[in-house]
Amino acid sequence: MALRPYLLALVLWVAASLQAEAQLIRGRIVDGQSQEPLANATIQVEGTYRATIANAAGNFELELDAVPATLLIRHIGYATRHLEVTAATTGELHVELAPVAFVMQEIVVTGEDPAIEIMRRVIERKKVWRAALESYEAVAYSRYTVSNDTGIVFILESVSDAYWDHERGMREEIVGTRKTAGADLDGDLIPAAGTVANLYDDNISVAGHRLVGVTHPDALSHYRFSLEATRRIDDTDVYDIAVEPRTRLTSGFRGRVSVHGDEYALLEAELQPGDAFLFPYPIRSLAVTYRQQFSSFGGQYWLPVDFRFEGSMQVSISRLFRFPAMILAQVSRFTDYQINAEVPEDLFEDVEYMRVDSAAVAADSALHREGLAVPLLPAEQLAYARTDTTVSILEAFEPRGAGARMARMDFSESEASGGSGDRLPEWLGLGPEIWYNRVDALHAGAVATVDTGSHLRLVGGAGWSHGLSGPERWSYETRARLSFSKPLSLRLTGSYRAGTAVRQGVSRVPRMLSGIEMLLGGEDYLDYYRSEGYRLASELRVRRGTVRFTTSLRDEDHSPLSRSTSYDLLGRAAIQRPNPAIGPARLRAVRLGAIINSGPEFSLGLTGQKFLSVSAEHSVRGSDYDYARYELSAEWALRTHGRRRLLPAMAHVRLLAGTSSGVLPLQRSFLVEGGAANLRPFGTLRTLRGRPYEGRHAVAFFWEYNFRTMPFEIIGLRPLVERGYSILVFGGHARTWALADLRAASGHHELGVSISGILGFVRLDLAWHPGKAFALGYGMARIF
Repeated sequence: MALRPYLLALVLWVAASLQAEAQLIRGRIVDGQSQEPLANATIQVEGTYRATIANAAGNFELELDAVPATLLIRHIGYATRHLEVTAATTGELHVELAPVAFVMQEIVVTGEDPAIEIMRRVIERKKVWRAALESYEAVAYSRYTVSNDTGIVFILESVSDAYWDHERGMREEIVGTRKTAGADLDGDLIPAAGTVANLYDDNISVAGHRLVGVTHPDALSHYRFSLEATRRIDDTDVYDIAVEPRTRLTSGFRGRVSVHGDEYALLEAELQPGDAFLFPYPIRSLAVTYRQQFSSFGGQYWLPVDFRFEGSMQVSISRLFRFPAMILAQVSRFTDYQINAEVPEDLFEDVEYMRVDSAAVAADSALHREGLAVPLLPAEQLAYARTDTTVSILEAFEPRGAGARMARMDFSESEASGGSGDRLPEWLGLGPEIWYNRVDALHAGAVATVDTGSHLRLVGGAGWSHGLSGPERWSYETRARLSFSKPLSLRLTGSYRAGTAVRQGVSRVPRMLSGIEMLLGGEDYLDYYRSEGYRLASELRVRRGTVRFTTSLRDEDHSPLSRSTSYDLLGRAAIQRPNPAIGPARLRAVRLGAIINSGPEFSLGLTGQKFLSVSAEHSVRGSDYDYARYELSAEWALRTHGRRRLLPAMAHVRLLAGTSSGVLPLQRSFLVEGGAANLRPFGTLRTLRGRPYEGRHAVAFFWEYNFRTMPFEIIGLRPLVERGYSILVFGGHARTWALADLRAASGHHELGVSISGILGFVRLDLAWHPGKAFALGYGMARIF
């Protein structure tokens, strides 16, 4: 009899232990009438921040820390189901939700759509609870399924401990990852939370676009909201509200949101970026749909339960290169929220967004724990069961078309013959050096680069010119560069070179292009001379490379070169001007310079530059020239209209200015250029033909305004918008003060208009020189 109290206590303890044991719950949620699966229904453990969602087939898995527990199973338009789970609950649950019949109440028609007042209240309520939300911690899970037009290519899954701070944003620590056999992305980890967009945010970043959120404080001025229907969830009205940007130019969403009628909070959102969601060539189409559900979990904060993304992208370069459609699907869910909890400061102090718990990932336990992942669909299960790893990701998305076939054929032939890429060691680079002009005629040579893999790089090259004779026929160069990153970012270069030099210095017309123009029967744009000597240079980078200080010393012997040929590709003799006489003389000079912001200082117009460059050059003792030369070059790109877009309207300006004293040599004169072969990049005068303007002093100002596709969007020419055509207006203004025998501009002014994006990468320019002529030219399409 004395044992009975102990025996009773033991029985009660065992019973309590059984009830507290974690339990995995599986189930399927369907419509109680039609038996159709209810995709994305939410399943929450009552009284907790633990929740999950059903997949597209209505299936769900959820791990319970303890039983008994009550599951709240919700879907808008259905009565919420309270499902008791005990230790005796086994097998897969079959959960039927009953549709809620609702007759819409009578609405008094006024001048304002009821949705506007509803969304006004949503925005006001959000201001209150968002202000009180300092931080949260959650367990995040994401699955990324990448497919082409024939099926799933690979799947990646990630689990992380995610931390959000209202001032510093999101950080996460990856604790588990899994992928299919076809995912040959070794070493790459995808964040579980970092790719999730919170559609409740004021601003939402999507592929370089910054879209106005539907609950932004100014959303009522950016969107048209209209009440489409009213549904029920339990005893509460749910308002379905259509969302649409007010104009085609607004960077926002279109779609639908569902609002809780008592709390005035978002329950669901299904949104797509609007018409202003545009991308440059060669992206032909990009379709994106976001779906997300929110819950307060019984509190005041409305947080994401899930995130579902579907996107497809089509890339093609005419009919020559067509890539298979890339289709991406993402399913994410958040659970186990801890509100206003302390976040790990070391994680936020780290420069990197994401940290990896290597031990947890190596243990490979997180994603094998049942109930953590959203259940796989049948096609995804087959992808995991697939053992064939012979098809790589690159092969799954390799281009199609005639151009792609030729490229594959050339690559295969190169491999079969043991191409240079197979024969040369990694530290050695070898490339040709070929050009044609009226002095060298045909020049052929080669350049070799030796990269030691530490601080030193060596370059050597040699060439032979058909049109020259004697020692001048040969050219050669040696160069050594030392680079250091600590304690200072410093680069030291020394070189010795003998060969043909371009008199215009760093011309905005490439040497190759000038030669092509001559071969086609045009005029050789550039001038040339013989240069032999050395240069020493240094470059110091500060402020993370945004500021560079340069110094150089040059000691060179210059001599003239004569015109040797006037023939084009068909053997016809064209009129080519004589090559200017340079020297013979010795040039010794030192140059100091500074460059602020990013470069390079010259591009063919594909991208806008932001930089300021100043330099001073002075001859030194031993030079046959006595001069000083000062130059300023600046370019800036400024976002104007549509700043939230990846490609907003842009204003570009460029300023060139230079002055000199003493006797400035011809080879160091200042240039204001036109172009060759009708190519007119930004920073050239599009109505200037033939030789550039030159002088001992010069000033030039260029401007351009790129409206992008907005004019076509406004008038509704959608086919031109989708092809990426854009409209630009531009102008150029220049003045030079000439040296002897040089072409000068007492004042050159021009205006013009361009259409850009033809064939994806070409722009046509129509320029007008007042009182003189119109000029038609082309250039590279302005992309960024």
